[in-house]
Amino acid sequence: MTSKHTLLGAASAQATVKRLAKALSGLPALEFLFLPSDFGNDVDRHDAVEPAKSAFEVKAKIHRAIEAEGIPYSYVSANSFIGFFLPMLEQPGIFALPPPRDKVIIPGDGNPKEAPTPMNLMLALNHSVFVKGDQTNIEIKPSFGVEASELYPDVKYTTVEEYLDQFV
Repeated sequence: MTSKHTLLGAASAQATVKRLAKALSGLPALEFLFLPSDFGNDVDRHDAVEPAKSAFEVKAKIHRAIEAEGIPYSYVSANSFIGFFLPMLEQPGIFALPPPRDKVIIPGDGNPKEAPTPMNLMLALNHSVFVKGDQTNIEIKPSFGVEASELYPDVKYTTVEEYLDQFV
């Protein structure tokens, strides 16, 4: 996806948000909450590299358009699906349990020379998640959110460390 397509996508999404706000404003006493599909990194709190950075910027513009139109919303930052990544120790091409404990697969000859699209996007996302820690280094402040464990204190959550202990 080029920068031009990215900008067109953001403009199109913002126009759609404006049309949605206008259509809903004519409905009497309607109570609703908009829950955009926003899986992955928190688009307002990340340290991503390109091309993921541009994709997050487009999503952030859509968030601002929703807010500017006064549409009631809740952004649910689900981050990555850890149940998908951790069981295979983030090894590409392995989708069965249990993962090998004695080797890690490196695609190709282990010395990649380029990452064609969309692989470069996947690499940027993985860099954001696994190198920069963008899904674990966020301080959740009351001004913008609440941590799930505060909402449901009776639920036993498994930490990443606890989960990975089974592989050693």
